[in-house]
Order: sequence, then structure tokens, then C-alpha cells
Amino acid sequence: MRTVFRAALGFMVVMAAMVAMDQRADAEPGIGSDAAVPVVGVAADTVIEPPPGAPALGPVLPPPAVVLASLISPPLPPGLGEVQDISYGDENAVIAPVTIEFSVGPGFGGPSTGHPGAPLPPPLAFDVRTEAGAFLPPPVGDGMTASDVYQNFPAPIGGAPPCGIGANRQILDGDGAAGPPFGPPRLGLGMPEPGSNVDAYERSDETVVDTALPFGVPDLPVFFTIDAATAGMWPFPIPAPGGGAAMPGPSDILAWNPAIGGPAIYATAGALGLVPGDDIDALAVNFPPGALVPPGGIGWDFMPVGHIVFSLAAGSPSLAPTSGGTGMVPLTPACFGPGMATSADLFILFAPVGIGGAGAYIDAEQLGLATMRTGAPTDDEIDALDMCNGFEGSDIDGDLVDAACDPDMDGDGAGNGIDPDADGDGFADAPPTSHQGPANTNPAVDNCIGVWNPAQTNSDGNFVSMNPPKAYDDLTWVNSDAQGDACDTDDDNDALLDTTETSGPPCISATGPTGSTVRDTDGDRVLDGAECANGTNPNLAASFPPGAVCQAAGDGDGDGVTTSREICYYNSDPTLANTDGDTRDDGCEIASINGDLVVNVIDLQQVALSVPPTGMAGYFVNFDMNKDGFINVIDLQFVAARAGPCP
Repeated sequence: MRTVFRAALGFMVVMAAMVAMDQRADAEPGIGSDAAVPVVGVAADTVIEPPPGAPALGPVLPPPAVVLASLISPPLPPGLGEVQDISYGDENAVIAPVTIEFSVGPGFGGPSTGHPGAPLPPPLAFDVRTEAGAFLPPPVGDGMTASDVYQNFPAPIGGAPPCGIGANRQILDGDGAAGPPFGPPRLGLGMPEPGSNVDAYERSDETVVDTALPFGVPDLPVFFTIDAATAGMWPFPIPAPGGGAAMPGPSDILAWNPAIGGPAIYATAGALGLVPGDDIDALAVNFPPGALVPPGGIGWDFMPVGHIVFSLAAGSPSLAPTSGGTGMVPLTPACFGPGMATSADLFILFAPVGIGGAGAYIDAEQLGLATMRTGAPTDDEIDALDMCNGFEGSDIDGDLVDAACDPDMDGDGAGNGIDPDADGDGFADAPPTSHQGPANTNPAVDNCIGVWNPAQTNSDGNFVSMNPPKAYDDLTWVNSDAQGDACDTDDDNDALLDTTETSGPPCISATGPTGSTVRDTDGDRVLDGAECANGTNPNLAASFPPGAVCQAAGDGDGDGVTTSREICYYNSDPTLANTDGDTRDDGCEIASINGDLVVNVIDLQQVALSVPPTGMAGYFVNFDMNKDGFINVIDLQFVAARAGPCP
């Protein structure tokens, strides 16, 4: 994923950078908004990102590119006003495991320093405290904590950490400065230090919300907050929850609404339990897929599910005096009493809106951050926030951080961005160029990048087991893919998700679970997904769709395989002659029954050996080209018609 962040570089901008932990295909190049645009003159209301490859080891200062246009224009002119934090609505703060990622800013009493009592980070790693260098002798970090991104460490597997002083570790550095006395090279965000401040952070790239032309304008809601100065310049009311309109403030949560091509108020200060003068500094939103913002869905007050996590900027009245507040409407931290909230505490509000506004989520101390209430000289401030969600059991190196959120997945001391095998499974982090099955054997590629996957099993690769009894295997399959089972949601490409097949009967007509790596569980030639779609039992060989369904005439894509057979027996695309895009068309992959990728006399001879009356070799479903249950002259004719190399 590319990480979106905003940096103060003398002027304020919103920036995005490719994070080295990215395990999916990047949208660059090919998105119109990714053309290089000079950073000079870009204001704090747009989202920009450096070109592909950043951040990298050591200082990186590439020219950025605008990827999302102004979130507050209209009604404000482009370049006027400031967006605080942003969220694409894809964060989830309650489904374990969750890792909290954040940046810190200058608090009420000065720069954030981290808690002096926080446990030390892992070897060769930094945290807010060591980066600040405030409580430790050298060698320490570069002293510039505000231009970096951190995560709680170890991340809680089952929820929030216990009350007490927790830990954090740095995952991104402002300029990636390397060498003594600042420790090992780190991943740089491409910002000059000193003088930079990350105060907006999104670990997902803009394609999460910018899915269609014209690129650069969000197609889905983007949530954000504005500062008090921007609110003071706002010219007129905008749509608000309940169907009315209101002037936005720094304690409201706004959303870019694609339906109106501009911003709307998503959640009001009142819903959050905040008071005039409060300023939301960091933000993470869980937005239900398919929901709408005003005027289509009237906003947070009417949301049935979802949640909002936020922090308040130093000086907000609802905070304690140590963070520049008055505690006039006390927020209550998780581990302390009312009126003791600080600018580094996180609060959460669940839908539907309850009475009393937001409650405690996680305290500053639990994240290894400083507060005066536990003996630190000042209160730290969180000014950018995001949540990373992974999968139980995906911790590769045993550090209690999910692999999807771990900056060093295999724990070898080399960060993911510079580690050629970041997941430590012995296969280099490069995508495969072929659909090899039953497993990838090329150590130069990995069929599940970011997942410890030493077996590299690929049940729906180009492979059909024939040995034994044959002396060869078939190295073609009509609907193959390059993705390994460890990260494939449908390991056998039978049109049923693995979780659906293994958690119980996958459909109403099934009498039990089906195999997630076996296309045809009951061996009746019809794929499990096709049986479910046609109301027959994929667990019973005597139950299968009639010939009128699976043996009907008609070949829409001209690949020599009828549409009905493509659906029933191969789960291939009846509108594409080459379903899986592997350079070989569907008919040729069916006719080539061995490993030479050529249809010739050898294939004919092998099929002929199973044709009655002798039937010397017996029945092989792979030789039954039309899957009618018989091997005969029709199958021989199918093979002969495709003689030659598979194109």
C-alpha cells in the first residue's frame, strides 16, 4: 500500500508515499493523476505523493505528484485552508489483531518525547523516546519525532494493551538519515529535516477511494478534519446529518461526498461529545461499505454500524490543563479519571450514536507516550493516525505484530523495503510470471508476497496430476492463476471461496463441506461451484446437473469449448478464448494432456489407449474432453482439431 501523509515543509501539504511493505500491485504508472507535478505551490487541501519507489533507504526527496484534488474546494478556493488528518474509511479499531500507527506533533509543553518509562524497542529499532533523545544517552535518534511514523509494539492480539506504560517503534523516518550517531538507515518519507511534521497519515493508497475516471477526484467518501482558521474562512453552510446544513468546525468530521462533488459534515461535534474550541487532530474512520454521506445517507447520526477514533489537539478545552485544556466537559481516559484526558489519548465513538459522546479507546501511556499524569515533564500529542488490520496467526517472526503491519516481517533486521525476502520464506519478493503448479519452485519469485509461505503450493496452477499411473503430469489447466494457496481466496478456482467450502455445506444443496483444493469433491466431473449454482449436491457423485445444462451447444468465444462445458467443468470464461491469460487458449489447454504444451500425436495416442473396446488405459477424466463420461471418437476429434503448439 502507499501511505498518505501530510507534511509541514514551511507550507502545509498532504503527501503520499509508497510504503516498502506494499504487497499488492501498485497502481503506478497508468493512473492519470500520477504524472509528476512540482510540490511548490501545492497547499494543504490536496493529496500528493512521490513517484514509485519512495520511500527508500536513506534520504529520499523526489518531486511529488498530485493524486487527489482539493477536499475543500469548493467552497474554498484551491490552496486556501488546511485539512488536518484524513481517513479513507477502511480502518477498523476493534477487530483483532489491530496495530495502531501514528505520528506525534508538538504538544502544549513542547515537542513530543515519548514516555521516559517506556520499554526499550527491539534491537536496531527506534521509538519516540529514542528518536527524541530526551531521556537517553547517545547514540540516539535524530531528535525530530514529528516527521516520523510509529506503531504500538508489540501490537495487542486480543484488544487494547493493559493499563501501564507500553511501547512503540518507529516504522517510517522523515528523511531516512543513516549512519552514526543516528543508528542504521531507515525508510525515508522524502521530507527534509528539521522543519517537517507529519500531521495526516493514511496507509492505504488513493486508489482505495479513486477508482474510476476522472482520476484525481474521489469516487468514494474521504473523511477529514479542518483547523480553526479554515473553519473561520468557510463561506456558507454545507450538508449536515439530519438533512439540513451547517457551518463546519474543527471538532466536526467532514467527508468528501462524491454525490455532490464537495464536502459535507459526516459527524458533528455534538455527536462526538465535544465542545466549542475543541480541535480534532488525528482521525481514523470505520465506514460501512455501501453507506452514504449527506445528502444521500444523512451522515453519522443515522449510521447503523461503524466507529470513529480520534485525538484532540493540545489546547482543546475538553483536555486536561496539562494539555492546554480546561476539562470543562471532561473526557475520561481508559485508565484514569474524568478530566485527565491528554492530547495523546485516543477516544472512540460507536454507531448508532449513544448518549454522552465518545469514550476511551487507548491512553497515551499504553502507546509509550508521555503525560504529566504519570511523571513525564510534558504531555505528548498524537496528530496523525491510522489502523492496520491483519489476520490471526500471520505473525512471521514472533514479535506479536501481524505480518501485514510489521515493518520487518521476518525479523532479520532488514526492513521490508530493503529486504529481498521480507517474509523470510526463502523466495524473493517478486511476483511470478507463470502459473506454476502444484507449487512454485523458482526461488526468484514468491507466489504470496508478504506471507511466510515456504511450500509455495498453488492448487489452481497449470497442473493436473497424472503420475501415477502415467509417467507424466498435465502442465496446463484452463482456469489457472499465479497466486499461491496461502493468499488465494479460492484455491481450486471452482467458484466457491475456501472459507465457504470448509466452514460447512457451501450451498443449500450440499450435504457437507467441500474440498477447498479439490475442484470436484464428489468426482462426478462437475465442479463444486457449478453444482451449487444448479442445485445439485457436490458431495454426491450420483447428483449432477442434467445434460441439457452442461452439454448444451453453443461456443460464444470460439475456443472450441461450449459455453455450458466451460461453466460446468472448468469455471472458465465463456466470453474469453484464453480465460487465465497465460498465452494458451482454453481449447488447447484442454487438448494438451501432458507436459510439452503441444497438441500432437502423443496426446492422440494417450487418449486412444482409453477408447473402447479395448480401453487398455482405463477412464481418465482428463482425457474426457467433453466430460460426458465416455472416452471415444468425439474426444479424439477434439484433440486432432487442435494439433500444434498451444498459442
